[in-house]
Amino acid sequence: MGYPYLDRPDDELAFPMPGGFDRGKNRMQQWILPDSPHPPASGRYHLFLNYSCGWSGQALLARSLKGLTEVVSISHTLQCPVRPNGWPILQPDPTGNGFTTACEVYNSNNPDYGTKQLTVPILFDKESKKVVSNDPAHILLMLNEAFGDMGNSLDLYPVDKRQEIEEVNSILYPGLNDGVYRCGFAQEDEHYLLAFEGLQAALRFMDQALLRQKFLCGDQLTLADVRAFPHLIRFDLIYRQLMLRASPPPPSLPDAVREYVRRLYEYPEVKVTCDPHLALVGYFAQLGRLRGLTKTIAEDDEMYEQYKYEWLPSKRELELKRKSEGLPEKAEHHLPACTDAMKKQIEDQLAEKAPPSIKPCFPLCGGPVATTEKCMCMVPADQQEQEAEKSYQLKYGTGRTYRRHLEKDFGMAAACSKDASPSGSTWTGLCDKTKARLEVLEGTDNQRVAASRISDALLGACREAKKDLKALEDLAESGLQVISAETWDELVDQVNYGQCADTFTTLESIPERPPAPVYDNLPLMEDSDELRPLLAKLRKLVGLQSVKEAMGQLFGLVKLSNWRDLLGMASLGGQSFHMRFLGNPGTGKTVVARIVGEMMVKMQVVAMPPEQQQKLEEEARNQSKAEGRPKGAPLDIPLVFREAARVDLVAQYLGQTAPKVEKAVSNALGGVLFIDEAYALVRNGKDAFGQEAVDTLIKEMEDKRKNVIVILAGYESEMDSFFDSNPGFKSRVPFTFRFEDYSCTELGQIGNLVLGSQGLTMPAAVTPRLEDLIAFTSGCCNNIADADCHPSRDNGNGRTVRNVIEALQRAMATRVVKSRSTSPELQAMTLEDVTTVAEEQASARLQGPCGTEGLMTTLGEAAKEKAREPSG
Repeated sequence: MGYPYLDRPDDELAFPMPGGFDRGKNRMQQWILPDSPHPPASGRYHLFLNYSCGWSGQALLARSLKGLTEVVSISHTLQCPVRPNGWPILQPDPTGNGFTTACEVYNSNNPDYGTKQLTVPILFDKESKKVVSNDPAHILLMLNEAFGDMGNSLDLYPVDKRQEIEEVNSILYPGLNDGVYRCGFAQEDEHYLLAFEGLQAALRFMDQALLRQKFLCGDQLTLADVRAFPHLIRFDLIYRQLMLRASPPPPSLPDAVREYVRRLYEYPEVKVTCDPHLALVGYFAQLGRLRGLTKTIAEDDEMYEQYKYEWLPSKRELELKRKSEGLPEKAEHHLPACTDAMKKQIEDQLAEKAPPSIKPCFPLCGGPVATTEKCMCMVPADQQEQEAEKSYQLKYGTGRTYRRHLEKDFGMAAACSKDASPSGSTWTGLCDKTKARLEVLEGTDNQRVAASRISDALLGACREAKKDLKALEDLAESGLQVISAETWDELVDQVNYGQCADTFTTLESIPERPPAPVYDNLPLMEDSDELRPLLAKLRKLVGLQSVKEAMGQLFGLVKLSNWRDLLGMASLGGQSFHMRFLGNPGTGKTVVARIVGEMMVKMQVVAMPPEQQQKLEEEARNQSKAEGRPKGAPLDIPLVFREAARVDLVAQYLGQTAPKVEKAVSNALGGVLFIDEAYALVRNGKDAFGQEAVDTLIKEMEDKRKNVIVILAGYESEMDSFFDSNPGFKSRVPFTFRFEDYSCTELGQIGNLVLGSQGLTMPAAVTPRLEDLIAFTSGCCNNIADADCHPSRDNGNGRTVRNVIEALQRAMATRVVKSRSTSPELQAMTLEDVTTVAEEQASARLQGPCGTEGLMTTLGEAAKEKAREPSG
C-alpha cells in the first residue's frame, strides 16, 4: 500500500480566499502507513466528530461507505464550541483518556499546542495516544485506502478518476464547502460578492454535471460526492438561512442537485450518517442566536420543519435514531455548554452587534430582512406600528382581510407615499430606485426573447438533427450579447431557412462570448407560506428542467406585475396566461398543469367569480360535515381543475357544439381547463363541428381570460400544425412548456421514487440493474446526440416505469410466496426479481419477429423448405 498523494496540499492553502474569511492552516498531518508510528489496524483509530460540521459529515460518510464501522470507532462532541477550549467531548470519552474538550485531544501531541486551531474531525491513534490528522481531505484519503481488506472493495479515489476528482474539488471547495463560510463571515461587500459568485459557479457546475450523469464524476461514486453531499444536505436547511444575505437573492439548490442529494440520502450507508435536525440546532444555537433568527430550541424546531425537504425525517424520527446509537435523545442534551459560558458569550456579542431598527426593504436594492416576500412590504419597526399590527389582528383576524388592510396602511405603496416613518427612516430614495428598476427593459431582456424565438423557429430542424434545444437557447443567450451586425444577418438567414447545425456553428464561432445569464425565480416562492408547498411539489418532480425554468419565468412575470401594483405603478394588465404543453405521454404534463393552476390561483392571477366561490364553499361545507369535522373548521376548497377532450367539447348535431364548449369553460372558472390531445378537436379540413368548437373556445378564452386558464396539451408536431391552422390560438396562448422525454437516468430515479413510496427497497448493488431494465423496456437515451439513440413517442416515459414496477411486484410476490419468506423480505426486491422481469420483457420483445407468425420464423421455415428441394 502506498500514497502517491502524500504531498497533496491542504485545501486551505491550495484555495486561499483574498481578504474576507480565512479558515487558517491545518497544523497536524501524519499518515497511517505500514512500518510507521501509525500502522493500519482494526480498532486502533478513533474519529472525534460533530453532527453540525459538514467536514465531520464527510469523514462519517466515508467511514460508512467503506464498511469501516467496526474498524474505526467514533464519538460526537457537543454542539457548542466554548472558548478557549473548543468542542466539549460527550462523556465518557470512549478513547479512555478522559478527554473533556478538543483542546485536550490536540495537546496530547504537544503540550505547548495551546488553543491555536481546535477543529473537527480529528483522527486519533488510541495506542500511541496521538492525533494522526485534523485535515478533512487527508482523513478521507486514509479512510479510503489505509485499511485494505478490513473494509469493503469500494474505491472512492480510483487512479483513473483522481485528476477529475481533484478538478471537481478545485471548484467545490472554494465555491461550496468553504464558500458558504466565506459568504457568511465576509466583512466587506466586495468579499461577499466574490464568495457569492464562487458559490453560484459551484452550483451551476454541479447542476450541469448532474443533468447528464449520475454522480459528480460520471456513473461512479467517488470522494467528490463524499466531499459535496454533507454540505449540500445542509444548504437549503441551514446555510441559506444563516450565511447568505438578502441581496443578491440567495439561491436554492438547483433541481438536479436537489434530486442528487435525495437519491444519495436514500442509500442506507448514507442515511445512517445524517442528523439534519441536530445539525440545524447546532448552527442556530451559535450563529442563529447571534444573528437574532431564533432564541430557543423550540424555534429551532420550527425552522427545521419549515425548511427541511419533505423526504427528510421528522424531529421525532431523528430523536429515536440518536437513542438507537446510544446518544442523548433530545437536542437540548447536546447543548449544555450553551446554557452557561456560551450563553454569556452570545449575550455579550448580541449586545455588541445589536441590529439596527428594521426599515422597509426592497429586493432590488438590498436590505436587512432575509426573505424577499417580507422585503416587499413594510416590516413594522417601532412600537406604534407593532401595536397597529396587533390591533388589526384583533379586528380582522389573521386571514386575507387582515393582510389586505395591513398592506393598505403599512405596505409598499403606503411607504412610498410618505417621506419618513414615525421613527424617522426615509424611504423615498429606495422607492424611486426600485421603481426605476421595474420600468426599464434592458438589453439582456431583448436577447432572451430573441434566443427563445430562435429555438422555437428551429424546433423541428433541431429535433431531426438530434441537437439539444436547451443548449441552443443557452448558446444564443450567450452569443447575442456580443454578436456583430454581419454575424446577426447571417444568423437570421440560417434560422429562416431552418439550418439548425449551421446556426450552432455560427453561434459557437462568436468570439469572447460571456456566460449565458442565469435566471432562477423559483426560490422566491419559498418566501410565501402559500406557495412554498407548491415549490416543494415542483422540485420533487424528476427532470423537467426546461419546464421548471418556464415555470420560473411565469412566476417572475406575475411577481413583477404584483411589485409594480404595490408601488402604485401602471399595471401590466391585459396579459393572457393560457398555455400549451408539448410532449409525449408520460412526461408529467397533467401533474405540472395542476401545480401551475394552483400557483396562479394563489397569486390571484385567476379571479374566482362570486357564484363559483359560493358553489365551491357549499360543496366544501357538505364534505366537511360528511367527514365529521368540527363546526367552524377551515374549509378545504380544492383547485378548480377540469379535464376535457374532443368528446366533451364537440357535439354530433348542429347547434350543440358551442353550448358544450361554453359549459366546459364555465365549469372551469376560477381555475384551469386542461385539454389533452387538443389537436383532435379538428380531425380534418371538413370537420365543421370541430372547427366550431375551436372558434368558440378561442372566443371564450379571450372573453374570460381573467377567470380561467386554458392549457392545450399534446404531441409537439401535431400541436404545431394545429396552431398553424388556427392562428387565433397563437395570439392568445403566449406560454409554451416543452416536456422532454426522460433520460434513462431520470427514469431510474423515478423507479426508485415509486419503490420508496410503496415501502419497497432495493439494495444499492441491484439499483443499476433496475435502471438497465427500465432502459431496455423504454428505449430511452441519456444523450440524444448518441448514434444509438432513436427517440420515439412510444417509449412511455413515466408510464413505462409504472409498468416495470408492477411487473417487479408480481415477480417479488411469486418469489416470496413460494419461499414463505419472513417479514424483512416482504419489503426488499432482489436481483432475482429484476432478472425475472428482464427475461419476460426480452421474451415479449422477441415474440413479434420470432413467434409462430413472425418474420424470423417465416424466413427460417422458408430456408428449411428450400433446403428440402431436390438440387438441379
